[in-house]
Amino acid sequence: EVHVPASSSAVVTHVDRLFGWYCQTRERCQACGLNTERTELSDSRIFVLPVKELDGGVCTVTDLYLEHCMPVESTESKICHNCKGCTPHAVASRLSTTPDVLVLWLERDLAAPRVSIDMEEDLMLPGLAPVRLVSVIYRARRSDGTASYSCSCRGPMDSWWYFEEGRAP
Repeated sequence: EVHVPASSSAVVTHVDRLFGWYCQTRERCQACGLNTERTELSDSRIFVLPVKELDGGVCTVTDLYLEHCMPVESTESKICHNCKGCTPHAVASRLSTTPDVLVLWLERDLAAPRVSIDMEEDLMLPGLAPVRLVSVIYRARRSDGTASYSCSCRGPMDSWWYFEEGRAP
């Protein structure tokens, strides 16, 4: 369940309760080493994981999530309250709550080499409740440059159904 502090002026909707999550962000000043942390309700209802080529070739959603949680050098300097100036920071973010429905977008760089992803049907991300895969949406590019969409959905008795425009499941 999404909790908002009583002192907050945020309005929590039913969509927030179903698809919302809190994100924990940690920042470390590269000059003085001061660590700061904040946890806030995400503005997005779609959790985006960039697809990267990892060691070993095929990767899992868990691999991509753990890579996403690793600290990275911020592209812009941030004000450090200890240094009293703008300094580079290392920033790491993670989900701190599990939404009832996790909408996950695996974002691919079209210029990068194609990476195979092994989709876990039962996703166990560290520190979060288990998440069960119920649907996958596929986007392909047609020869004329337009996009084509299809999807696989979990059906009765845990069987998978594939839906594509112009075809029966």
